Amino acid sequence: MAGAGSRQAGREGIHIGRRHALAGLAGLATAALLGCGRGGNGAPPRIFTLAYDIWPGYYSAALADALGLLAEAGLGLRMIAPGTTDRMLAEFHAGRHDLIACSIGDIIPMAGRSRDIAIVLSSDESAGGDQVFQRRDFDPATAEILRIGTDFSGFGELFMRDYLAQAGLADRPLQWLHVDASEVRYALDAGSIDIGNTWEPFASAAARAGHRKVFDSSQTPALITQVVVAKRRLIETERPKLAALCAAWLEATERWLADVPAGQKRIEAHLGLEPGAASLAGIRLHTLADNRRLLDGETPALLPVLERFRAFFAGRGEDPGDLRFLLEADLLP
Repeated sequence: MAGAGSRQAGREGIHIGRRHALAGLAGLATAALLGCGRGGNGAPPRIFTLAYDIWPGYYSAALADALGLLAEAGLGLRMIAPGTTDRMLAEFHAGRHDLIACSIGDIIPMAGRSRDIAIVLSSDESAGGDQVFQRRDFDPATAEILRIGTDFSGFGELFMRDYLAQAGLADRPLQWLHVDASEVRYALDAGSIDIGNTWEPFASAAARAGHRKVFDSSQTPALITQVVVAKRRLIETERPKLAALCAAWLEATERWLADVPAGQKRIEAHLGLEPGAASLAGIRLHTLADNRRLLDGETPALLPVLERFRAFFAGRGEDPGDLRFLLEADLLP
């Protein structure tokens, strides 16, 4: 972090204009999934709303619906992609969604303000799926200052600092700009930033535009773990249904891993996605065994990751305190 004597320029709290790039992606902007089955007592399904960033690691939820696992449990699921992480978190805080699926780093600021949230499931780890791009024809060696684009509210800045350290650029003069992952390609195009981090499908768009990938999340193990989050008051009132949802999600994950091409094809058909949109390249899905290791026991494996984010945000003057309270393993099957 910047300290006394640092050569870094201050972080600028500005936003590169968002183009809502998701709107042009068939089937991705908003996907509604409604389980139509009924429970054993003939009651209508309990329909949960899940807001998520565009990320294939969350599509086990769609596969659970496609396979009928949700309907068998008397559940339905409406999946909504709000378009930006900031909007999704704000809508969740306002009570518009039952659950959100996002990177663990994205919920740390929220956890510092409220103890009413919990991680109920870990969907996957980014193992190369998150990528750092450098503007085409840009040479860091000749630049007086490096303009870095990332989202400050979640894992982005820490991920970028890992890249800068490994690339030997951490001591260079830096200008930090808040840029959503969906906007990184456009900011690089416009020359508004020199380096930025993003993920699919935006990473492929940046590559097609001629920008160069220089780093990915395979070089930062466990840092970008994706989780499903619920309000604690919902957990208390809907515990059996949420537990059934977690069980269906994890069963769908096992079936997907048993036949990855078939699972990908089934998801793409169910969501109306283009071929390849549900690829697991750079993603490691988390099974039930992974979830028990990550969330349960005296020393859950997610604790060191949470502590790293706690220390990082504390260094920015935003200490969220002990984050162990976030881990809710009781809904796992």
